[in-house]
Amino acid sequence: MTQRYVLVFFIWGLEVLLGIKTRKILVGFYNGHGGKYEPGESFFEAVKRECFVECGLEPTDENIQPSSILTVEHQKPDGLLEIQIVDIVRVYEFSGKVIDSEEMIGNHWFKIHNLPNEGLHPEKSAWIKDFLLGKDFNITIEYDSNDNIIRNQIEIWSWLF
Repeated sequence: MTQRYVLVFFIWGLEVLLGIKTRKILVGFYNGHGGKYEPGESFFEAVKRECFVECGLEPTDENIQPSSILTVEHQKPDGLLEIQIVDIVRVYEFSGKVIDSEEMIGNHWFKIHNLPNEGLHPEKSAWIKDFLLGKDFNITIEYDSNDNIIRNQIEIWSWLF
C-alpha cells in the first residue's frame, strides 16, 4: 500500500516552526506540519489545508517551494509493506497566527542552528538542518517490523542550470 503525504516547514529568517505530533505518525516528536493527501486533492490544496488545520498559517501558492522527497518503507508485522511518499516543502511567506491543534501542540519557532535534537525523531536528525538551510534531498528510510530503522539513505540533489 502506497500513500502520499506533504510535510511543510515554515521558515522565518533563521527560525523554523515545529510542533509536537499528538497522533498518527511520529507521535511525541517535533516535526513540520502536514499529512495525507485527500482524494482528488492537488499538491497546493493539500499543503494549504494541512498547514491551516495544524498550525493556523496559510501559505500562498507562489510561496510553496517543493524541494525534497522522503520515501518511507515500513515492513508491518503481518508481512505487508507500507510505503509513504512525502513531498517536503519549505514556505517562506505566509499569513495567519500560529495556533496549536488536535494534531500538533507546542508550536514554537526554533533557531535553525539550535533545534531540539532530543525532541526530533532519529530519521529527521540526519537531514533536517541541511534541508532548512536550503539543501534538497531524495531520502529513503526503511523500517523493519519492530519499527527499527534498517536503512537511512540520503541523496543530495545537485541542480544543474
